[in-house]
Amino acid sequence: MLSEKPWKPEAIMLLASAVFFCLAATVGIGLGLEFLLPNLPVERRQFYNFLTSSLGFHGMILVLTVPFLKFHGTTWRQFLGFDQARWRRHVAIAAGLAVPLVPFELALNHLAAQLLLWLTVTPEYQSTIKVLQVSVSPWQRACFGAAAIGLAPLAEEILFRGILYPVVKQLGRPQLAVIGTSLLFAAIHSNLMTFLPLFVFSLLMIWLYEHTDTLAAPVIAHALFNAANFTLFFFEPQLRSA
Repeated sequence: MLSEKPWKPEAIMLLASAVFFCLAATVGIGLGLEFLLPNLPVERRQFYNFLTSSLGFHGMILVLTVPFLKFHGTTWRQFLGFDQARWRRHVAIAAGLAVPLVPFELALNHLAAQLLLWLTVTPEYQSTIKVLQVSVSPWQRACFGAAAIGLAPLAEEILFRGILYPVVKQLGRPQLAVIGTSLLFAAIHSNLMTFLPLFVFSLLMIWLYEHTDTLAAPVIAHALFNAANFTLFFFEPQLRSA
């Protein structure tokens, strides 16, 4: 199975080091913007930080995956599972899963928010949602949409389901692979309110990956899920007033 792909330890170490360096660089660039451009409006600074973090993290994952796959003699077609005879059926399964996943995750978000209030903690939106709230120009929203619907799902599924999950699993720790990578996936989004929903989301993506043995399946489901949330964000005022 693809989820049992024997990635080489030295390649994993190099990839992990490069990803960590990219994360540190994006943080440094964000701090640099505040220092060099102190008079920049907050909403523009937030948007530039979003672009920097998105390109520096998600974008670099895609760039780094190229030599990673080449090192293992694997093509993108094989990696994503498009070389399988039934890949179209697997993509259809992913699309079907994305439909009920949206209301389910919204319900989990509401539950998580209520739990935080019970703990006297104020629930807050993810930083990306805050950026979208102040991004009023069409090109800003287009950039956000491209990152949220295209770039992030592909990069995150490659890193968490395509690489990290098989690495831990091939060490003989399948349960740790499921729980550990899901916890890391939720934690990396740095938001208490979405931690539980994202943890459950990761579990479902792992199930989909295992069920289809096609990485393209969770990528498609993730992209459609983000697209639905992106659309709902803009139509929420109309839905509330209806």
